[in-house]
Amino acid sequence: MYFRVLGPLSVTDGTNDVTPQTPKLQALLALLLFRRDTVVHVRELIDELWGERPPDSAASTLHTYVYKLRRTVLGRDDLLLTRPNGYELIIPSASLDLSRFDRLIDEGKTSLAAGDARSAVEALDAALTMWRGDMLAGVPMGRSLTAQLTRLKERRLDALESRVDARLRLGCPQQVIGELRSLLAENPLNESLTAKLMKALRQAGRTAEAVEVYSRLRGRLLDDFGLEPSRTLRSAYREMLRETKRPAATAPGTPGEPAALPLPPDPPDFVGRSTVADRIEQLLTSRSRSTPATPIVWITGPPGSGKTMLSIRMAHRLRRSFPGGVHFLSLRGSEACPADPVEVFRHLLPALGLPRADMPQHLADCGNAYRTLMADQGCLVVIDDADCAARAREFIPGCTKSAVIVTSRRPMPALAGAHVVELGPFDPREGIRLLSLMVGRHRVENAPGDAARIVRLCEHLPLAIKGAAAALRSAPMSLAEYADHLARSRRRLSELSSRDVDVRIGYDAGYRRLGRPERDVLERMSSEHRTGFTAQQVSRLLGWSVAATEAVMIRLLEHRFVRVSGRDPSGELHYAFAPLTRAYVRERALEESGHAMR
Repeated sequence: MYFRVLGPLSVTDGTNDVTPQTPKLQALLALLLFRRDTVVHVRELIDELWGERPPDSAASTLHTYVYKLRRTVLGRDDLLLTRPNGYELIIPSASLDLSRFDRLIDEGKTSLAAGDARSAVEALDAALTMWRGDMLAGVPMGRSLTAQLTRLKERRLDALESRVDARLRLGCPQQVIGELRSLLAENPLNESLTAKLMKALRQAGRTAEAVEVYSRLRGRLLDDFGLEPSRTLRSAYREMLRETKRPAATAPGTPGEPAALPLPPDPPDFVGRSTVADRIEQLLTSRSRSTPATPIVWITGPPGSGKTMLSIRMAHRLRRSFPGGVHFLSLRGSEACPADPVEVFRHLLPALGLPRADMPQHLADCGNAYRTLMADQGCLVVIDDADCAARAREFIPGCTKSAVIVTSRRPMPALAGAHVVELGPFDPREGIRLLSLMVGRHRVENAPGDAARIVRLCEHLPLAIKGAAAALRSAPMSLAEYADHLARSRRRLSELSSRDVDVRIGYDAGYRRLGRPERDVLERMSSEHRTGFTAQQVSRLLGWSVAATEAVMIRLLEHRFVRVSGRDPSGELHYAFAPLTRAYVRERALEESGHAMR
């Protein structure tokens, strides 16, 4: 008889599958397997199966479950023994996959400690291939099983890290880089994994990427917690930079070129935002000489609200107020690979007059040189698409003669002193004006009701309206036909995207940063026919604690996948999806489930 818990629960007797099918029997057997050769107290078993409020019949029902395990699964009485106040499962270690898993990991770590990296890889590979997917998938878990699952996940992560160490000792960095990136996506604040990925990238000759990995973690720690990385990780980073010569500059026009760019052209299709523009101009130019800090305007808003276009328009509008010039820096924070701040400085500092031969190699030195050069210049710096306050702060001059515009999708409360400008959707007149500008005034004037309907279906978002306009220019449809088509489509985001206008990309950027819990909430609640929902309702539907659910909702708010729609008399927040956001989530759920969308 062989028992498996490193994946879905499985029990085989020779060639026969005798896995129990009843959820409570599965949970009971799983806990006894984890605690084999140990007496498990009746109280613990009852707590595992029924939680804090067991029925009066729990003890007798437990006895019945034990009887069923003996008869239908184990096939004999001497494997599951009744002890005073509990039960004990007695099976050989060779009959349980978990026992072999633990033994192989111990062998691998012992070999690694002894300097035998090749034997360590073989043992750890054998252990990790035993993991068959989500452990005990489908088995209901109480407190004890949850604790066992947490312990096993940590054990597996430790084994993965040990295998990475062994492969790096063998000089095989390419074998571990992808694996480490995946692990870091699941554990983004893990400094041990970060250090290993930096080491692997350095061994592979990809130092710029290693710097980016460190910068991303440092930015998140500063942004979310106000903390620097640990002394050990900072030392590893400095040592890496000391040992590595500065990489050659990226050739212009090659993929991944850092974007310290000239100011893009003034957008010809820019409409609206006059009140917001006047406010930004006043904040950046009407300031006292005694102001102790650089004036900063932070423009934020949902995907497609026109943050970058507004920042470019303001840069053109204000360039005469800044004799030192305008510097436009795209940090690509919403992309899969944000720009490396050091590389951005390598394009920016020569534009400020620093000889290339004197270019610093370290981020801190680049920042010091930048602030020194900017001290006497009155410049406007546009920091576009920042992913965190820490990265934006690297490019703030720190002098009163200059000013800064920062755009970002995510909230950045750690950007101290910034004046926040929250961009919402267009008002209806602005949306219709943009559509008219792009598809022709006569088409809109001939069908004003259909034009208004299209703008509503685009949620009055500038980028979505541009997507609709692109479709109308390329397809032989009237405004009424297109409005009907858009309203019926199950792929509204895709309908609004084209080669020139990609509405989905803004949502994709935020979705990549979500963990499994956030995605689970989006998928479940987007399929519910509700106009709004609370954290308590979500927690009941998913079986989570309210505290854990509230933490997930905060992250969804941060990434703008939900919005606060109100508050009930008790003070509890009500959340809702914007229609386009719901459409995006449903499209992603269908894609990930493999269903074809018609």
